[in-house]
Amino acid sequence: MAKATPNKPLAVAVAGFLVLVVLAWTHRALTFPILLPEAAGDGAEAVLLPFLVGAMSDVWVAYLLSIVTAVVAWASGRTGAYVWLGLLAALSAAHQAYVEFFHFTIVPAHLAYLVDPDFLSANFSSALSVPGLVIIAAFAAMIALQHRLGLTASLAKGRRAAWAFGLLFPVCLLLHHENIMLRDRWFIPEPLKMQALENLLMRWKNYTPPARLSADEIAELAAAVGSEDLRPYALLSRPAISDDPTAVALRDAFAARRAAGKRPVIAVALMESMRPSETGYFAPALASLTPRLDALAARGLVFKRAYSTGSVTRGGQEAVLCGYLGSRDASLMRGSSFARIRCIPDELAAKSPRDGFFWYHGGEGRYDGQLRFWHAHKAQETLTLKDFDEAAARSTWGIGDVTFFRRAYDRLAAMRRSGAYDALAGMLLSMTNHIPWLLPADAPPEVAAQGRAAKHPSYVTTRYADYALGEFVDRAKKDGLWDDLILLVLSDHGNDVPPYAELYRDAATRDVQLQSHVNFLVVGGLVEDALRSQPLPAIDETVRSQADAAALMAFVYGLAMPVMGEVPGRAPRHLPVLSELEERVWLPEAGLALARADASAVGARPGEPGAVRKARLYYRFFREFTARR
Repeated sequence: MAKATPNKPLAVAVAGFLVLVVLAWTHRALTFPILLPEAAGDGAEAVLLPFLVGAMSDVWVAYLLSIVTAVVAWASGRTGAYVWLGLLAALSAAHQAYVEFFHFTIVPAHLAYLVDPDFLSANFSSALSVPGLVIIAAFAAMIALQHRLGLTASLAKGRRAAWAFGLLFPVCLLLHHENIMLRDRWFIPEPLKMQALENLLMRWKNYTPPARLSADEIAELAAAVGSEDLRPYALLSRPAISDDPTAVALRDAFAARRAAGKRPVIAVALMESMRPSETGYFAPALASLTPRLDALAARGLVFKRAYSTGSVTRGGQEAVLCGYLGSRDASLMRGSSFARIRCIPDELAAKSPRDGFFWYHGGEGRYDGQLRFWHAHKAQETLTLKDFDEAAARSTWGIGDVTFFRRAYDRLAAMRRSGAYDALAGMLLSMTNHIPWLLPADAPPEVAAQGRAAKHPSYVTTRYADYALGEFVDRAKKDGLWDDLILLVLSDHGNDVPPYAELYRDAATRDVQLQSHVNFLVVGGLVEDALRSQPLPAIDETVRSQADAAALMAFVYGLAMPVMGEVPGRAPRHLPVLSELEERVWLPEAGLALARADASAVGARPGEPGAVRKARLYYRFFREFTARR
C-alpha cells in the first residue's frame, strides 16, 4: 500500500477519535451498573454526575490515542491504523469481562495476565460475553458508518483534517481539566473518576510489585500462626472462635436477650482521633479530658494496649467491621485493594434477614466511598450529612458530634421499636475531633469555656466528643437500651499533634505510638452482666488489634466469619498485630517500627527475633494477597 499523504494520517486520527469516544462511552455505560450498582435507586443525579465526569476523561484519553493512530497511519497506512483501532476495541471487550469479574477496573498487578499464555487460552472466551460483543459491534458499526459517509475521505481533502485535529485539542484539554476539578468535588467513586487506561497509569506510578513468598516461607508462616491450611485466605484470616470465659459469657448473654425478644444491640462507637494520650484513665495524675469515657472504662472491659491497623478512618472502619487490616494503601473503600472480604453486615444478611445493620455518620457519606461501600456490604439503615437540616450545628467536616449522637440515638431507637429486627449491629462514626478542631455551636457552655485555656484545640474537641458520647449513654440508660447493649468504643486512629499526656518514653517509637495507639473498651449492660463475677474494670494488657473488634462482634453474634483479628481472650495470640502508618510499619509486640521497604524485604536477617520475622512474613503475605486477589 502506498504511503499516506501528510494530511491522511490526521484524517484517520480524527475519524479514529470518534470511534474511540464511542467505544469508551459504550464501555462506560456497560460497566456503570457493575461499578456503581446502588446508584440506580438514588435518582438521575447519582447516575449522571459520575458518568459525566468519567466521560470527560474518556474524551481526553481518546484524543491521546488518536495521536497514536495518526502515527500508525503515517507509518503503515490506513489499514494499519484500523488494525490498531480494532486491537483497542478487542482490549475494551476484554476489559469489560475483567470488570464483570473483579468489579473494578484493571490494576498494575494484573498486567501479567496479558503475557500469560495459559491465562489467555483459559479465559479468552470470557471476553466474548454479550457486553463484550456489544463493544465489538459498536466498533464495527462506527467503522461502517464512517465508510458509508465517506468521513475519512472528506477530512483528507485540503486542510480540513488539520483544522479538525487542532480544534479538538483545546476542547479535550478543557474537558480533562474539568474532570480533574469535579471528580473530588462531586465525590465520584474511585473506579468511575477517570478512564480505565488513565486510572491504570496513575496507579502504575505508585505501584511496587509485592515480593511473593516462597513455598518454604509460606510453610514457615503457616506454622507461626498455627495454621494447617496454606491457602492465602486461610493464612490471613480465620473464623472468630474462642473458649475465653468472658467472650463466651458475652455471647450467651446476647443470645439469651435475643431469644427473649429483647432486640439486643451490639454497636461500635468509632471515635475520631480519640487517643489514649487525651484519655483520662491512661493518665490519672492529670485533670481528665474524658470523664464520661473514664466512667465507662471503670464498668467494662478495657484493652489498654490496642493499636489501629492504619492511619485513616476508612481503615479503622474496615478493621472493626470487616476484620481487615485496612490502611491507607490497601483500602477496600477506595479500591486500593481487591481482596474479596465479607463484613459483619454481609454475614448478618446471609444468616438472618431479621438481624439489622446500621451505619451512622455525621459527615459526608460519599467521602472515601463510605456510603457506597456499606450499601454494597448490605447495610439496611444509614445516616449521613444529607439527612440533617441545614441549620444543624456543624464543624468543618460535618455535623457536630452532640447533634449527631442525639439523632443517631433517635434513629436507633426507632429501628428497635419498628419490630422489623430481632437484633441490631452497627457503627456510630464521630468526626468533630478532626483537624482543624473547630467547636460546633451545640457545644455545652462548660466545654466551650474550657477551650479558652486549652494548649491545643484538639483537647477541647476531645472533651466535646466525650460529652456527646456520654449523652448517648445517658439516654440508653434512661430508656432501658443499656440493659440490652454491647458497646465497643474505639478510636479510628491517632495523630502526631502534641499530646495532652506523655505516655511513651521511647523516643524512637513515640510518634508511631501517638499515631496508632487507640482506645478499645467493651461496655454496656450485657457486658456488666457477663463480668458480674469478676472485679471491674476488667483490664487486658495484651497487645490487641483494631481487627479484634470484628472478631469479638462476629463471635458474640455467632457468625462463622473469617477475620484478620482474634477474639480477645486468655489464649496465646497467633496473628501478629500490624499498623501500617504512611511510610512505616509498626510492630507493637516487638516494639519496633520498620520502614515499609524493610518490612517487605525478602529473606531472614541475622539475629532477627522470631516475632519480627513472623510479622514481616505476615505483612508481605498481606500485601501480596491484596494486590493479586
